Amino acid sequence: MLEVNNLKIFFAGQETLKGISFKILKGSTYALVGESGSGKSITCAAILGLLPSNAKTEGEIVFDSVNLLSEPAKQRFYRGRKLAYIPQNPTASLNPIKTVYAHLAETIKAHKPELAQSQIADYCKEILLSLQLKNWEKVLKSYPFELSGGMCQRILIGLALIPDPEIILADEPTTALDVTIQAEIMSLLLEKTKAQNLTLLLITHDLALVAQSCEYISVLREGQICETGKVKEIFADPKHEYTNCLLQAF
Repeated sequence: MLEVNNLKIFFAGQETLKGISFKILKGSTYALVGESGSGKSITCAAILGLLPSNAKTEGEIVFDSVNLLSEPAKQRFYRGRKLAYIPQNPTASLNPIKTVYAHLAETIKAHKPELAQSQIADYCKEILLSLQLKNWEKVLKSYPFELSGGMCQRILIGLALIPDPEIILADEPTTALDVTIQAEIMSLLLEKTKAQNLTLLLITHDLALVAQSCEYISVLREGQICETGKVKEIFADPKHEYTNCLLQAF
């Protein structure tokens, strides 16, 4: 589904990501795990083509038989369509001067132009109800700052799913939420990915979340992969000292 081969990223000549490789199977849930600064989020940014202009890359990111690093036009086309992104700060990721309806309608018009205006309104209602937001009429009229972090994160999940993507890249999607809401959001995200046979790449430092949610894992440390494999096997018998330390910490 998605294959990263010997990916290196340089900033000002310094090698930040040091030749990592991993493969994500269609329909699977895959976690990139590591402490802050390990290279998780820049890997996600590289896949999406969102690295800053001063970043230099080497290696391959292969999706749909295309090396995205050598074909940036296709990478831009896939981003937001086949490659959906859920960022870690839900409130800051939504436009504060647009209502929830404006956010949803804009995305629907961009990706489903065949829908009439009346159908867009019905589709917005359908999306919010599927996100377990029963007071959908009030939510549609609300601005992001009028909603809780958990509600905003549900809206971001809805926006990501509108284009019918193939992969969802979720970068610390529950970091800003309390424990109870974290569980609800992850349950909703997993339910959606399973129902639509999507692939999930979860960027996180939360090993408990990985244990509950993911089938495969790559453990990153200082821009390198320490260990890759099935979550159950690695958690039961870690081969690398760093992985073992992370597991003991949580």
